[in-house]
Amino acid sequence: MPKLLSAGLRQVTDPAEALDAKEGEHCFMLSVEGGEVFEKDIASVEAWREKGVRMAALLWNNENRIGYPAKGGDKRGLTAYGIQVVKEMQRLGMAVDTSHLNEQGFYDIFAKTNLPPMASHSCCKALCGHARNLTDEQLKLMIREGGYVGVNFYPYFLSDDGKADITRVVEHIDHICQLGGEKIVGFGSDFDGIECAPVGLTSPADMPALVDALLRRGYGEEAVAGIAGMNLLDYYKRIG
Repeated sequence: MPKLLSAGLRQVTDPAEALDAKEGEHCFMLSVEGGEVFEKDIASVEAWREKGVRMAALLWNNENRIGYPAKGGDKRGLTAYGIQVVKEMQRLGMAVDTSHLNEQGFYDIFAKTNLPPMASHSCCKALCGHARNLTDEQLKLMIREGGYVGVNFYPYFLSDDGKADITRVVEHIDHICQLGGEKIVGFGSDFDGIECAPVGLTSPADMPALVDALLRRGYGEEAVAGIAGMNLLDYYKRIG
């Protein structure tokens, strides 16, 4: 059940619970960025799940006991312990977040485990060559296997020169949709982790403008509703 922390603020363990939020109530779900919290032993995964964590990035920009970051270009995949962690997360219904993970580690999840991961805040390498971005091959695998990709709003992941606005965010979303990913793409703002933002999209208060931009691009209301949140809820249904 949702946990009421204070007036208007509620912790949920299933994102679908947010659909029942009352007017003026804000729901949040715990996540972890950096699998260091799982390094002690495999039991630590369940301990964090019991605290309400439903999503965890395997690492940040640093190597850990689980694997290697995209930053730095390491070609090694997930460690044996990393595979154990991923399988335990999947057993517990915790989303495995590949944002920051290197390519080989990404492919190891599909080859050696049973459920699709997500990339909670990543962009398209075809549009911007940053190491943190996903290639079309990675995106197609996400689409085929039912993963999820939240498009990051960081200007330097959106454009090689770091110049970006709402239209550029829409272009990354549209690129994934053109590959067939209309049902697995969404918003992955990273507002709490970036030092600059696209012109016209500097805080959650600007999200309606992004929705309007998608509608102007020609996306129907059902597709926009999916991109704005329903695709994420559907992803959690797929992973249990």
